[in-house]
Order: sequence, then C-alpha cells, then structure tokens
Amino acid sequence: MPSLRQGFSATGDFAGLLFVSLALIWAKAPAHLLLAAACHEAGHILYAKIRRLGPPRAQIFFAGVRLRYPATVSYRDGFFLCLAGPAASLIAYFAAGGTFFSLYSLGLALINLLPVSCLDGGGMLYCLSCMIFPFERAVSVCRIVSSAAVTA
Repeated sequence: MPSLRQGFSATGDFAGLLFVSLALIWAKAPAHLLLAAACHEAGHILYAKIRRLGPPRAQIFFAGVRLRYPATVSYRDGFFLCLAGPAASLIAYFAAGGTFFSLYSLGLALINLLPVSCLDGGGMLYCLSCMIFPFERAVSVCRIVSSAAVTA
C-alpha cells in the first residue's frame, strides 16, 4: 500500500494564522477560540491514537499548531487523519450550540476544509489524489486546485 513520507504533517499554519488573526481582532471570548482550536487538534490526536500511529510531536506557532507523526502513514490514514480535526470541530459546534465556542468551532472546521495545500482540506485532497492518480499527476492536481482555491 502506498504511504506518505516520514513525518507527515496533519495540519498547516495558514488556517491558524488566518483564523486566529481574525478571531482575536473581533473576539469577545478568546478562551473559547483556544478551546475550539484544542478540540480541533484533539480530533487529529484521537484518530492517531485509535490507529496507533504513534504520539505526534506538536510544534506550536503563532499561526497554529503542526502535528508530526513518527510512523509512515498510509494515504488512507492520512486522509482520515486530516478529516479528524474538522470532524471534531463540527461535533463541538453541534454539541455547544449557540455559544462563541460553537461559532469558533464551525469557523475553524470550514476554513480547514478548504482544499488549500497547508490546510486539512489540502492534505485530504493530496491523499485522495495519490490514491487515484500517479504521484506526479496527484501533485499537479493538488497544486492546481490549491491555487484555484486561494485565488477564488
């Protein structure tokens, strides 16, 4: 089964930078934002734990959090690993209903589902493309879709 390179990154910094910057400008409850981000990252970590991918090494930046996994991750696991963060955010949104926390969770999920290369959606697109196309074509598809998403 094809697999991703060692040290696969499940999340990128772009979503964190965009979301945190905008949210902190308008945030009335920054603790809710941090809790929403923690729930999102917990989704990635929970999936990795269930699939026994090994404990991630977290790098925390102003722009967000990057999780690196020590094991080689299959494209299938990579896809679901990327999906786990937005899924956790959507679960938090429906569970919290009508609070600042729920709105931040929804925003974080939607932003991360965009097919931009450094977001969870871009990681999902990459993994899915690599399962369908030869590697070179998969990378081309990701670049085209990511560029179109950024410029749209």
